[in-house]
Amino acid sequence: MTPLQQLVQQHLAYNDWANGGVWECAMALSEAQFLEPLTYSQGSIRNQLVHTMWADEVWLTRLIGELSPTYLAEAFQDRASIQQHWHTVSQRWHAVLSGFSDEALVRVFAYKNTNGQLYHQTALQILLHVVNHATDHRAQTLAMMHTLGATTVEQDFIIFLREHP
Repeated sequence: MTPLQQLVQQHLAYNDWANGGVWECAMALSEAQFLEPLTYSQGSIRNQLVHTMWADEVWLTRLIGELSPTYLAEAFQDRASIQQHWHTVSQRWHAVLSGFSDEALVRVFAYKNTNGQLYHQTALQILLHVVNHATDHRAQTLAMMHTLGATTVEQDFIIFLREHP
């Protein structure tokens, strides 16, 4: 495995690790807390988690040339269904990117955003965006949980690196 491929796998592993920490916190919430309408970002904790999962899946489908999914948070009524679907999305990311050579990771490809505008990025740029977007929404989710009085976790990349040398 090349250093670039190692970097990709490390970022995927970090994303999984950080998502797992947030899920531990989400599982400790009551059902009312999980679904409580909040006036921040995507609304409830459930909606926040579904949005982050949806974005991960949208970017993956763009990368591999599939139609992007469309679904609403309400389509996922319980934590188990979100967690199961997100696990599948994560496994697909690992499977797709494990097959990418360095050349494929830095090749520019075209995709359209949700408004139909055409853009061009590399697979590596997309992956780094996905991890960064997830970090942003995890931070929002953790802040939302904190306001509900829930226990939260750290999600810093450096902590992941220290725990996974």
